[in-house]
Amino acid sequence: SSAEVYALFGQINYAITDKLHLTLGGRFSEEEIFTDISGFGGGVSQELTVRDTFDDFSPMIAVRYDLNEDASLYGTVAKGFKSGGVQVAPTPETETYKPEELWNYEVGYKAELLNNSLRLNAALFYMDWTDLQTAFQESGVDEDGEFFIFGGIDNAEKAESYGAELSITSAPTDRLLLNLNIGWLQAEYKRFTALID
Repeated sequence: SSAEVYALFGQINYAITDKLHLTLGGRFSEEEIFTDISGFGGGVSQELTVRDTFDDFSPMIAVRYDLNEDASLYGTVAKGFKSGGVQVAPTPETETYKPEELWNYEVGYKAELLNNSLRLNAALFYMDWTDLQTAFQESGVDEDGEFFIFGGIDNAEKAESYGAELSITSAPTDRLLLNLNIGWLQAEYKRFTALID
């Protein structure tokens, strides 16, 4: 197997006012994958030769508002991307899987207080996935009537996760550093139809 990856990315930071800052960014990527593999798919020896190209543009926008010199609020919207791929499988439907896309929405608060001896970061986020690449296992009967068991990668059409994070770092003395991290995450498939025979 081999892959050639090309990417072009950039970012612009702009101060709208002394307190309000805007960041715009983007990444264009192209990945060409060539795979010539042999192996067992569902107990049957198989060979698979595939060449495919995956390209994507992932934008990002972020806004930060400085409440004062020590604290700020921010919001971010960004897209993520993971290339598709191929695998030795007992059925043509499962030999390839599609790219995965993610939109992330996040708002948060950052502060350095008490003469920089206390750092506080808090965030709320929501992630919306399309074609989430997920490990799965299935069984069935192939075209020759042979029973197979197969594990590989499939795409879940829709999934989401959301949650909150809190991070506190305190340095009450020069010799003592305290860290507290709390997170809450809720994740679920919204739609995932696997091959059923």
